[in-house]
Amino acid sequence: MSWFGNWLGGGKSATTVIAGANAATTSTILERCIVLVNAITPASHATVKFRHSQGGGDFREECEAAPAGAFRRFDISDQGSREMFEASSVDRTLEDTTLIITVAYDRSKRAGINGNRDRMRLIDEDWRKINYVIGAYGRANFAGAHDCTPLGAESDIDDSGELLDYLLVTARFTYYLDTNAILSGFDSGFDSGFGSP
Repeated sequence: MSWFGNWLGGGKSATTVIAGANAATTSTILERCIVLVNAITPASHATVKFRHSQGGGDFREECEAAPAGAFRRFDISDQGSREMFEASSVDRTLEDTTLIITVAYDRSKRAGINGNRDRMRLIDEDWRKINYVIGAYGRANFAGAHDCTPLGAESDIDDSGELLDYLLVTARFTYYLDTNAILSGFDSGFDSGFGSP
């Protein structure tokens, strides 16, 4: 039963049910996206799965250094900008976040004998799979600690790499941030003598 039905039926209040699902942060949403993209079975060349980059350096530099091994390697980054929240009840604020998924593709005939044309077709197939799991269609994939609403995604292709092309997926999400959890963490580490002479 939905929280609304539960609320109308005299069960838990709507506020209680929503409060239990407010553990989401940009970090938990990002981690969920990594899990979802890793789990995709590609439409073409299905034996070569998406692989999240585990390197600690610059993602593109690592891929350009080993282009053959970079096929479908991806990284997800937080765009980093934060705007004023859309709404707040003091306990919870409605936040937006934007994540950028970068997927590498080597410039070889791996995708087919037509080279660039087949590679663009394969990139488009991969974009559709990624969009399905984290874009507006992917709402059911986000609950609990990463409860959010995907607002949709868009794609672009960056061909500025020396040896690789990159699929860039920009995905936006909205979620309720539990401000009490943030403040309690701050309070527990706060020095009561702060500001004293």
